[in-house]
Amino acid sequence: MGIYLVSLQYNWYFYLFFFVAIAFGQINVVDADTIIFNSEKIRFHGIDAPETEQYCYVKKEAWPCGKLATEYLKNLLKDVSPSSLNRKISSEDRYGRSIGVCYIEDKNINRTLVENG
Repeated sequence: MGIYLVSLQYNWYFYLFFFVAIAFGQINVVDADTIIFNSEKIRFHGIDAPETEQYCYVKKEAWPCGKLATEYLKNLLKDVSPSSLNRKISSEDRYGRSIGVCYIEDKNINRTLVENG
């Protein structure tokens, strides 16, 4: 009986989470130039950021530029309500990703990424 109640409670939370995710959307960061908004994979137009596992070299010294760039985007989007994310999709790439410019209300995310390196 106790296991059954726990199971019902777990399912209730799962369905509530699922409803909230569908109703209000989700923003997930793939890497420093790609997000998933709901189920749409969006690559930021005009941005070619290093891959998350990529290292950059300055005077033969490696530093985790990809990880830092990805973390920057995660922090930028951390407290953003999915309802405040707007996107202007211009095309689709050969991998099926939407290419576009994304905004947090009126703040251009693409521009912010470029301005902050």
